[in-house]
Amino acid sequence: MARGAAGFADACATCPLRSECTNATGGRIIKISVHEAALARGRACQAGSAWRADCRALVGEVRSRYRPNQVVARVVLGDREALAVVSLLADRPTLDGHATAYVCEHFACQHPVTEPEALAAQLG
Repeated sequence: MARGAAGFADACATCPLRSECTNATGGRIIKISVHEAALARGRACQAGSAWRADCRALVGEVRSRYRPNQVVARVVLGDREALAVVSLLADRPTLDGHATAYVCEHFACQHPVTEPEALAAQLG
């Protein structure tokens, strides 16, 4: 098996759901990102109810009133592939493991915030 992949040939051989899962002769193969460990840590952090509550509060503030021309980008901690697409977020870490908001305009961002009230003040 190639590095960065997990194969299930033995398990697939006797699996009753094989036809729904794969048609590969050698069984199912799942590629594993080189960033999987960082993604797993980020997902674990963000799976907690406190982080989800933080995120909902920040998103709630963003959606609380009409703001034309606003773009919202959300990224899972450690998701380098998403950061490659939304390069503005590449150097924007979370603060102390909390959901963190950055208000940016013309490729310049204000200080990051974790509280909805602080986000409201930045959004104006």
